[in-house]
Amino acid sequence: MTASQGRDQVWDVRKQPTPATLNFGDVCAPGAVSDLGVQIRVAWEIKTVVPGNVTLLTNVYATNPAARTITVNVTDRMYQGSDQSTLIDTRSSGPVNVPANTANVLVLTHSYSLATTSDLANTVFNDVATATYTDLVTGVAVPGTTEARAQATVTTGTTTNATADVADSESITGTGLTFAVATPSIGAFSGYTAGTFVTGPVNWAVTGQTAAGSVTFDKTVRLDTKRVTSGVLSDAATLTGSDGASATASAAVNISSSASVSLTINKTIPSAQSTDQTFSFTVKNGAGASVGTPSITIPAGQTRGNVVVGNLEPGTYSAEETPAAGWAAVAAQQAGINLPDCAGAVTFNNNRLPKLTVIKVVQNDFGGTKTVSDFPLNVSGAAVESGVPGTYAPGQYKVGEGTLPPATPWTASRVTVTQPGT
Repeated sequence: MTASQGRDQVWDVRKQPTPATLNFGDVCAPGAVSDLGVQIRVAWEIKTVVPGNVTLLTNVYATNPAARTITVNVTDRMYQGSDQSTLIDTRSSGPVNVPANTANVLVLTHSYSLATTSDLANTVFNDVATATYTDLVTGVAVPGTTEARAQATVTTGTTTNATADVADSESITGTGLTFAVATPSIGAFSGYTAGTFVTGPVNWAVTGQTAAGSVTFDKTVRLDTKRVTSGVLSDAATLTGSDGASATASAAVNISSSASVSLTINKTIPSAQSTDQTFSFTVKNGAGASVGTPSITIPAGQTRGNVVVGNLEPGTYSAEETPAAGWAAVAAQQAGINLPDCAGAVTFNNNRLPKLTVIKVVQNDFGGTKTVSDFPLNVSGAAVESGVPGTYAPGQYKVGEGTLPPATPWTASRVTVTQPGT
């Protein structure tokens, strides 16, 4: 809000970014880009004030971060004094559609000339703007209202601020972020070469403006490599009148990026099998939390397979194999996936466990009646059945059988089990 009396030209400066935010998205996604464009429009305007009158000026702006258009309706009330006891003027914007994802959209300019023959220098005026909102598509009112307040003190003068200088300064924050600005249509940069990527500040100015005007800065924001980052492209404009009047406007464009990496688990076996072979895994992040339980099925007749675990945050991951019947266990494998790398891999090479078959032969040559089941068999103390194959880890095992009174116990023997090729 501004207030002035006498023959004074009151200037106003505004700025608006398009779009309101920049998001590089998933830097690991196919087609991910490293450059994004944004425009910052700076506009200035002069108001001619009738001598002797007090001119009050208020601009009301709206920001819509939603993904759909919102209709805004603003009612602005001007008061004399520092409270709201003396209403002098009311103005409504009517319905104004504010596009999705926009900021600093001008929805109402409230200018009022208060006729007076009194010297109102240093008199205080204040302004209260109240806004309601409606969803444009559904027509449903958004619950609640918002209120903005401003206050201004009357300044005096004759014919002042006939011209104005406009300056702009822009800079960027955020790891790995830089920006470049194309040559503008008017004005000039100070110490900056158009098209050069920098972090700023980049300073620009135009002088001696006598009427309304504008300039649009075409900027390109660059992400140096595949990384997760956030930052802000800041832009501040200052208008300075020839007699000291000033106005400022600022804009901020939030910038972000994300990353989704993947882990490939490769599985091999030494030779093709006659049936499908399925192997299960648990994938854990660096904190030990499970982030996936994938499985790999190697079809009959083949010797390898793989599975990809996606949508992972960059970091270190381990894959643990669930022991599979008949296959030798393989220790957990680990992979670090750190940007700019977007993928990692681990490999499990499995071998078949050796098989050991104990066969009991009973010969009843002298009228005996015993059968194989009458002779309990064991491998290193674990009971087994005659003729039934069992799987074992490579090593030495003691094969024996129980005692059949009154016969003499059989003497146990040792057997060495080695890793087979299948």
